[in-house]
Amino acid sequence: MADSQTNIFSEFTNLYSLTKTLRFELKPYPNSPTETNLHKLIPLDEERVENYKKMKVILDDLHNQFINESLEFATLDHVNLLNFQQTYLDLKLKNRNRREHESEIKTLEDKLEKTNESLRKELVASYVLCGEEWKEKYQVGLKDSSYKILTEAKILDVLNIIYHNDADKSKTLSSFNSFWTYFSGFNQNRENYYSSESKATSIANRSIDENLSRFVDDVDSYNKIVNQIPDLLKFEEKFKLENYNKILNQAGIDDFNNDVLLAAEQRGI
Repeated sequence: MADSQTNIFSEFTNLYSLTKTLRFELKPYPNSPTETNLHKLIPLDEERVENYKKMKVILDDLHNQFINESLEFATLDHVNLLNFQQTYLDLKLKNRNRREHESEIKTLEDKLEKTNESLRKELVASYVLCGEEWKEKYQVGLKDSSYKILTEAKILDVLNIIYHNDADKSKTLSSFNSFWTYFSGFNQNRENYYSSESKATSIANRSIDENLSRFVDDVDSYNKIVNQIPDLLKFEEKFKLENYNKILNQAGIDDFNNDVLLAAEQRGI
């Protein structure tokens, strides 16, 4: 019995971490300041160079916070989720014999990409909601909308609020009060996170093109085996398609992956 249970749970796959997406090393844009040429752009002392490195970490943490808070606003349309599920599973089945279903596969691939595009746009809309919430929350005069608020100079005032009790970070922030333009290239790079296109560095791509298919695979596997293992009924809500809205951000992904692990451990695997 243990071997059969192992095979059953081997069908489950963990969702990809958003954190790994946010840690992608992005190539600097032309003329953007890097550690190797910063001294040419800011002819001051080594402290400024070190502060620049620290500042990038602070800004990346801010992007991480903004993205995870944004995804709490995201509500993917249930009809689009159903269309994705049905098309994806149908395509997966027909791909087992591509020669026989070649024309159908092309139609399904086109349909799936259109659904993906719609879902990515729905997810990206959550950045607008979070942007407005941050304007109201921090009251520092942010002018832009959506993720663009993270690229304007006033975001330094937000960071000063967040880190007002952190002397080291406050000192780092103060050293760039008049030098925000030096982060133009950095800001352009980070905009890739917020694209609605199917790009490897975008959160929408990770959430829809990659994680949603994994989740649908897990839901499909769960539905096939739940009647064989009654103890798994306690996880029923976790494996409902509509639950995907709750596992878009990193906390939700971690919770779901942990539930899959718990289900496996419960069976002594």
